[in-house]
Amino acid sequence: MKFNGQDYKLYEIYNLFSKEDNEKGYAHDKAVVEEFIKQRVNFSRIAFKDFRDELVKNHEGYAVQGHDGKEIGDLDEEFERQMYAIKYNGLDGHLDREIGHIVDYEVPVKRQSVDSDIKVGLIDLVTETANKVYLINCKRMKSQESLIKTVFEIITKANLISRKQLIADFTSNDGNRFDYYHTKDDIRPAILIFEGSRQHKELLETNPNSLVASLVYQYRVRVFVVTEQEEYGKYELV
Repeated sequence: MKFNGQDYKLYEIYNLFSKEDNEKGYAHDKAVVEEFIKQRVNFSRIAFKDFRDELVKNHEGYAVQGHDGKEIGDLDEEFERQMYAIKYNGLDGHLDREIGHIVDYEVPVKRQSVDSDIKVGLIDLVTETANKVYLINCKRMKSQESLIKTVFEIITKANLISRKQLIADFTSNDGNRFDYYHTKDDIRPAILIFEGSRQHKELLETNPNSLVASLVYQYRVRVFVVTEQEEYGKYELV
């Protein structure tokens, strides 16, 4: 995709969106969307194949040894670790069962052993139900990121992983692992946002014919909306 005279690869598109929650940021995001549609960018899983093959080669696995949720830093940035600790370490708090059984947090799409220039972050949270595996992009309470950036980001990461290897890793792992039998077709991208956040407000106002709505529909993105709270610790869905 070309934007402002520069070429951007598929895995870079979500970084094009602005974090500014103002008219300038909205105008920028609108321009990105218009170019995406105008250029008929193919954002299918097939279109990511070459990038995915590059990352999967020599990949050490998605289940990271040593993840125990005990080292919790700034909750405003890493509350998914707190969610893990509530589940496994007896930390005070509450998790809505609809979010699913928490399997792991901060799952690497790319491992250090992989020799690639592709830059992509972590999958914040992996959860499961009896018939679904959710790869979740978690946004903090005061996040100013747009809904479309949030959706683009998790779809990108879901398209860059080997679904078969991820299922195999968390099926056989001695530590964090699935409680249920899954296949690659159970995997769904998802976002977890807070009530009243920018993403939630945009979700409520989303045109069903918009690009973000079409991406949510195409990829069957699950949206978890967590109740607004004064501090992190209670994750109850709206």
